[in-house]
Formats: sequence, structure tokens, C-alpha cells
Amino acid sequence: TVKKIGDNAFYGCRNLKEVILSDGIVVIGKYSFFNCDSLTSITIPGSVIYIDEYAFHLCYKLEEVIIMDGVLSLRKSVFGNCESLRKVYLSNTLTSIGEEAFHYCRKLEEIDIPMSVESLGTMAFANCDSLTSIVIPDSVKVMGVSVFSSCDSLVNAKIGAGLTGLSERIFEFCTNLKNIDLGNKITYIGAYSFQNCGINSI
Repeated sequence: TVKKIGDNAFYGCRNLKEVILSDGIVVIGKYSFFNCDSLTSITIPGSVIYIDEYAFHLCYKLEEVIIMDGVLSLRKSVFGNCESLRKVYLSNTLTSIGEEAFHYCRKLEEIDIPMSVESLGTMAFANCDSLTSIVIPDSVKVMGVSVFSSCDSLVNAKIGAGLTGLSERIFEFCTNLKNIDLGNKITYIGAYSFQNCGINSI
């Protein structure tokens, strides 16, 4: 039984249309499916502990991702620049979403961040142009900068009680952001947090 998919294992296999990952795989390595731009869907089994950086980066035709319960961490830019990605189902055991994890997923319309997630990395959802609303759960305690910057269609955002401050540029250039619920725990708002936003009231 395969336990690990090594770094660069299927890098640039541009005709690869289907991958079935068996339960028992523990690690999906760096750049392992980088630029496999015929791949349309992927299911990550719950035996996987983490998906390493850039694993599915530049999979342009990837439309659906299912991450089963058991997976703990998504590292840097795992699904970055997956421009056709529309549906993402995240593990309810996930604790961290790394920097640029879904950066430039331009067709992603919604994302349900599980209550298990404790940290969101820098630019994790930046330039997700179709994302219309976001709820940051109370479990999130740490966020990088520019997490949702340049999400042009974002209208509604709710900040969970686990955060006491907003990181720099978190919603910068979210030009259609109208409604923001800060809750009652926020004690500081970082530089450029709402630069060029369309907020009506706060």
C-alpha cells in the first residue's frame, strides 16, 4: 500500500485526468501534482495528515476538491491558481489553511471553513473573485495578512470571537464588501484592512 507520494511525483503530467488516492496514504508531497492541468476532481482520503506545498498548484481544470475528515493541514499554495475550482469540501479535522492555499481560485463561490480551523495563512483566499460571503469561525485564533484581499465579489463577512484583531490588508480591495460583522472581541484593526472597500457601515 502506498504511504507517501513524494515531491514532484507527477509534476507536469498534463494528460492525467483521474487520480484515485487510496486510504492509507499519509503524506502528499510538494509539487506532487503541480500543473496536472487535465485533472478535474480529487478526493483526499482521511489517512493523509497534510498536503504539502504546491501539491495541486496550477491544476487549471480542477473543479472539485473533497478533503475527508482526518486531514489536519493544507500547506502553502496547495490549490493556488486552480482557476476552475468551484466546489471545496474541507475536513472537519483541519486545523490550518496555509498561505495562498486557494489564491487565485477565481471561480470559487463559497467556502465553509470548519470549526476545527485555528489559523489562516497570508493570502489564503486572496483574489477569489467569485467568493460572495465568508464566515470566520470562533476557532480561528491566528490570521496572516491579506487573507481575503481583492475578492471582488465579496459582499458579506463575519469575524469569529476567536480573533481580537484584524490583520493588515485582510479585506483590501474587496470593492463590493458592504456588510462586515466584527463581533465584540476585536480590539484593533490593522493597516489597510478595508482599503478601497465598499462598506456602508461598521
